[in-house]
Amino acid sequence: MPRRRNHLCCSGKLWLSGFSVYVHTYEGRKIEMMRKNPSVCFQVDSTTELAYWRSVISWGKFEELTEEKDKAAALKILQQRILPVLSSETMHLSDEWPFPAGLYQKKNNIYFRIKLTEKTGRFEKITGEEFYGT
Repeated sequence: MPRRRNHLCCSGKLWLSGFSVYVHTYEGRKIEMMRKNPSVCFQVDSTTELAYWRSVISWGKFEELTEEKDKAAALKILQQRILPVLSSETMHLSDEWPFPAGLYQKKNNIYFRIKLTEKTGRFEKITGEEFYGT
């Protein structure tokens, strides 16, 4: 019988560091599911255009970070991620965005990591003459 795994899709704040994915989120159904079954499948896709895309699927174990020092360390890792250079009228980079100081101390915040055990990926990049078949 195949192993059952949660399939996790995130649009939240996450970052890969070493062999773990770190995530900041809030209480919800996905957290409840991962607490019950910590074996997860994690997928990330990036599509620039139809002929230029990348996709990675990985498997691992969910670990909720409950100790203050672990939450602070996770927040530091998340703050080190590469952020967009361009800002817009409604979104500007600052010391307070995307993670205000002391965020890890607020009670409704959840930090977790997925320790990766397996991964696989595919990509396609077709340009110019290859794309148009000339």
